[in-house]
Amino acid sequence: MNPADQWLAINAKYFPTEQVQYIRQRIEALPEAQVQLLYTLSF
Repeated sequence: MNPADQWLAINAKYFPTEQVQYIRQRIEALPEAQVQLLYTLSF
């Protein structure tokens, strides 16, 4: 499982279903350092 899928597995419930694919694409385009910062955010 890639980092985008891992993050979405935890946080997808906070976003509308129709936006999850867009969010996945945006996360996959981020540099690794920024992806790691996503894990520090809490909703």
